[in-house]
Amino acid sequence: MLEGKPLTVDLTKENASLQILPCTPLVSSHKVGWNGIHLKHYYRLPPDEMPEYYPAQHVIVTHNDQRPFGVKRILDGRSQRESMGSGDIVVVPANVSHGAHWNTEIAITVLILEPVLVAHIAYESINPDHVELVPQFSTPDPLIYQIGLALKTELETDGLGSRFYAESAATMLAVHLLRRYSGRTHNLRDYTGGLPKYRLRQAIEYINEHLTEDLSLGEIANQVSMSSYYFARLFKQSTGVTPYQYLVKRRLETAKQMLANTDLAISEIAYSTGFASQSHLTRLFRKHLFTTPKAYRQML
Repeated sequence: MLEGKPLTVDLTKENASLQILPCTPLVSSHKVGWNGIHLKHYYRLPPDEMPEYYPAQHVIVTHNDQRPFGVKRILDGRSQRESMGSGDIVVVPANVSHGAHWNTEIAITVLILEPVLVAHIAYESINPDHVELVPQFSTPDPLIYQIGLALKTELETDGLGSRFYAESAATMLAVHLLRRYSGRTHNLRDYTGGLPKYRLRQAIEYINEHLTEDLSLGEIANQVSMSSYYFARLFKQSTGVTPYQYLVKRRLETAKQMLANTDLAISEIAYSTGFASQSHLTRLFRKHLFTTPKAYRQML
């Protein structure tokens, strides 16, 4: 590599961020098997000067602290001083140079999106060669901020059981980036009327047959030969719930049946119904059924 040329950094690697940042993230998705999207959360990241580098993936930085902070940012060869407030985001497309310098402790969440996922999400409507994201200095984006916050919370509470949830969020994020931060206007084809009955039946049968496995949105979409984005949209039109919500509902129904009809320990039921742990089952049981598995069993 020529001296002075910015690094190319693959941020999906566990310690790759140490090439550009002074410490490892407090929270990371590295070990939980997410597909197409990764998350690194830094709390109290000390003042630093991040060298200019080229990310191998699309990078979205969100600011998580209530206090705004000043930063001098270099993005695609342009330099700008800006104040980054809570909920603000920065979009750094893959292979676009990025550097920054800040003088105070900061809290940020970094979302890392694989370019192939963005190109594939809407392949039914868009020529992948025409997918080009535009660098974006600090700007408010409530949707991306909430996606980052939700993924961080999911990772902190149910890391090993968060794959399907993360892939669904990645699909939403990719579509939003294409619509708002692309150099071209992308009119994503909008199907209506839901899934054809035979495809809905195929999808539901596949979910039920693999209920205990670590399912992904892409796997189910592939069963009906559709992109994840359009499958998720049409599935919700047909059923009134997202694929992720349907999966959780079916797992909870099966757990309820096992609580009523077996003497298995709750931890065994959790693993037998596809939950990552007993605490994962308990959290979703309480969220959707307003009680705990133990209390539900005692009421029977």
